[in-house]
Amino acid sequence: MYSFKTQDFLHKVALGLDKAQTIPELKVPLAAYGYDDKGLVAGVKLHEKVITLQADQGEARSLAKEATATFQQAREGMESLYRRHVAIARFVFEEDSVAWEKLQLDGKRQRTIAGIQWQAKMFYTHLLDDYVEAVALLGLSKKEIQESIKLLDNLVSLQSLQEQAKKRSQTLTQMKNEALENLVVWWRRFTKSAQLALESQPQYLETLNLG
Repeated sequence: MYSFKTQDFLHKVALGLDKAQTIPELKVPLAAYGYDDKGLVAGVKLHEKVITLQADQGEARSLAKEATATFQQAREGMESLYRRHVAIARFVFEEDSVAWEKLQLDGKRQRTIAGIQWQAKMFYTHLLDDYVEAVALLGLSKKEIQESIKLLDNLVSLQSLQEQAKKRSQTLTQMKNEALENLVVWWRRFTKSAQLALESQPQYLETLNLG
């Protein structure tokens, strides 16, 4: 986006603004070009906004990564459990075409979250309603089926949280970039004004790191 490192730029702006506000010899020439205390405060506020949004963005990005990791872990656990339960059902109902059809035991398992939610929910619902005793013989209890349904529902909730976290991270990134762009525009104008205001006093341009 820019040819400079954001942190270096923000540090340079912070130093320049501080010197422009605190060094008496700079106040009069800069004020003549519109950069009196009020004019400089506008730059300070833009700088502070970028810093705040940068911190918020970092936190949001971290939360999004954490939400993604939690979701992926839950998904992998749920899929592993579901595959084991399907394997048990296929063994138990190998010669029962009605159960085979009801539980949708043919073919591959769905891979999308929507597909897993639909296919697994149908599987567990029919298992709970019609075939609890049959699968219990191989250690798949009613309680475990009920817990699996809860895990499945929780997976959808975790996906929702992950998407919300990612959206917030993306929104804050956009807001930070827009704020940074505004600061860049302000700083460029300030730099040009300072170069004109201090043309006959190049030592002060050096002071502002603009020489």
